Amino acid sequence: RGTLLDIARARGLAAAERGHCVETITAVLRREPDAVTGVRARLEELREAAVGALAFELAGDITSELRALEWVTSPQRASSMAARDFTASGWSGGVLSSFIVRRGQVREWAQAACPESDAATRLAGTPPDWAGFAQRNAELAAALSSRRGS
Repeated sequence: RGTLLDIARARGLAAAERGHCVETITAVLRREPDAVTGVRARLEELREAAVGALAFELAGDITSELRALEWVTSPQRASSMAARDFTASGWSGGVLSSFIVRRGQVREWAQAACPESDAATRLAGTPPDWAGFAQRNAELAAALSSRRGS
């Protein structure tokens, strides 16, 4: 603990600021928009300052931290906080992609050739918060499918 506290002090983190730091990290992990925006803005400021000081390695490290922040705060689709059952579907270019979710976790994934008229019912039954995810995957599946056929 002593060494870590010395490192924190050397980097400008006073004991009084630790509580605020913990609160900010907690808010980011909860994906609270103001916290995420604030941390992103501060990292961008630090990166620009590093570039201005020609500290390119540090700027690269901060860019990695920005990428990590994006990954940590991006929508997570392998499971849902709500333990419910549903199927999320997307359609593109003759391909229907479906994700079968049971008790909030993706259990199966399927794709099949399907006319748009046959996909309409499944698309209408897709929860709105999963529609974009399912649609992006259908577009990817259709693009990959068309390239295989070329």
